Amino acid sequence: YQRGTKDVDVSMFGYNGEYAVVGENAESMGEDDRRSGGPKYRQDYYPFLLLSVLLRLIPQGHENIRVMAMFPPGDYRHTDEMMNSIGGKHVVHRVDGSTVTYKVREVLTVDEPVAGLRNFILAENGRQFKHRNLGNGPGLCVDIGGKISSLVPFRADGYVDYNSAKTVDLGIQNVMKSVSDILLSTVEYQHFFESVRGDLPFDDQMRECIRTGIYP
Repeated sequence: YQRGTKDVDVSMFGYNGEYAVVGENAESMGEDDRRSGGPKYRQDYYPFLLLSVLLRLIPQGHENIRVMAMFPPGDYRHTDEMMNSIGGKHVVHRVDGSTVTYKVREVLTVDEPVAGLRNFILAENGRQFKHRNLGNGPGLCVDIGGKISSLVPFRADGYVDYNSAKTVDLGIQNVMKSVSDILLSTVEYQHFFESVRGDLPFDDQMRECIRTGIYP
């Protein structure tokens, strides 16, 4: 696929003896394997997500990479597996026949809603506050994901109440499923979807529908 072309698609590559398609190209090819929880962090899935990003950021490879990896609070018990799956040496085979090597020397972890909170309250140097008037009393940081959403309470001084952090099995894909059910069950729309078997695909059209209120 695309061998010898100038622009190589970095969403398609080989690693550990397997070739993968990642992101929107996976949707368009019908190979839509979206995992959550423990199965997401396994060697046959999680490294492909990291490598698809590295191929965009550092297409020539790199020998000294530090990764900050995030997870929902409920997946805390899977952090060791996550760190093991993305740490170390990764040799990537691109579809043009070239090989790229990445060496991840260190993997750091942080809860997803805590990362969002820090991004909101801290200045770029990570030491001063970005906003002068955060108010008083408790706050709640809500992180909405594809399949999982997270909530973590905090105070205006930056204290995070990890013991009260929650992970909820609900996300944007549940919204997509609801939209699909509504469209497919509405009588005046049914002739548009005569060929659909199962749910409408969770693709660009569905995302456009959620953003704008119109299914193209």
